[in-house]
Amino acid sequence: MEFLLEFTNADTEIDSFENLTPIYIACKEGYTDIVRLLVSSGCDVNRPYKNMITPLSISCQKGYTDIVSILIQAGAVVNSAEYYDHSVNPLFKACIQGFSDIVKLLIKGGGDVNAEVGEGGKTLLFVASQLGLTEMVRHLVDSGAKIHATTSDGSSPLMEACKGGHVKVAKILISRGAQLNSCYPTHDNGVFPLYIACKHGYTDLVDVLLQCGSNPNVSRLDGSTPLYIATKNRHLDCVNLLIQYGSIVNPSKKSRSPLDPPLCVACHNRDYEIAKCLIQSGGDVDCRDSLGASPLHIATQTGQIQLVRLLLEWEAQVGVFPFLPRFLLSPLYPFPPIPPCSRLSLAKKYTSQCNADPANTTG
Repeated sequence: MEFLLEFTNADTEIDSFENLTPIYIACKEGYTDIVRLLVSSGCDVNRPYKNMITPLSISCQKGYTDIVSILIQAGAVVNSAEYYDHSVNPLFKACIQGFSDIVKLLIKGGGDVNAEVGEGGKTLLFVASQLGLTEMVRHLVDSGAKIHATTSDGSSPLMEACKGGHVKVAKILISRGAQLNSCYPTHDNGVFPLYIACKHGYTDLVDVLLQCGSNPNVSRLDGSTPLYIATKNRHLDCVNLLIQYGSIVNPSKKSRSPLDPPLCVACHNRDYEIAKCLIQSGGDVDCRDSLGASPLHIATQTGQIQLVRLLLEWEAQVGVFPFLPRFLLSPLYPFPPIPPCSRLSLAKKYTSQCNADPANTTG
């Protein structure tokens, strides 16, 4: 290579049949010494391969730190975008691969840490947060990445970290001032970091968010709270944490939310442990779901003997409710059908509780 360059005046810009230049091939294969020779001979370091993939871009993708340094010093354009996807640039490629040293070189060389690299306005910080790249997130934030930036659908870097359960990333973002309790009005009735963590059952992350000041009683636009979604998705540890930090177990009677109370949700799920936790934390054993059924009705209809016993111990009402649909007039009314043995066992428990004769029960 040295001989060709020195004694034959070889053309360093010649294309191969695939439109590949010598500098591009050397960068792709990681031939640092050859890249250095080509650069010193004056070749164009910004001449792209097809689709506008530059020597710097392919070097970042491959993780060749020394070559990236040589190219930047030779004047390579750091923020060049590829033709087929204008959101892809050298900084993006290095970031998603986790090449921290290359990211530092690119930023030092003028790389834009807040450039859009995805649909809806996502930046590198969104990508690094989503992938759980802790050190990358730290460096991007230190280099001026916008923590409070949001995408067109209302997502934030902290929300992206919460979706993946990345505790360390969340801690960094929170320590730098990321918003904890802002409800972003997305197509999904609005979401916020704690809600996302509870939805997926990331107990450690829920604990961190609550310790850092997340409000356990913030709700989505449809009235759904972290406690509701944790109950619905059967995440007992998250339910315990939320209650420990002051989550309201009983929805306000003035609430117009179409959602069932958490205790009714737990009963519908046949989740005895969560139902027990909610009851022991002050859950209203006589609350009603959207159809007017109480926890006792639900437990009876679904044959949950252990839960029935618990509700009776906490003095759930057993009487008849004439304002309800016929199948809800009394917990003894067997709808939907349950096994005869369970039905008889439940009937005995109720008759001993209210001194009623099952033969005379309404229905």
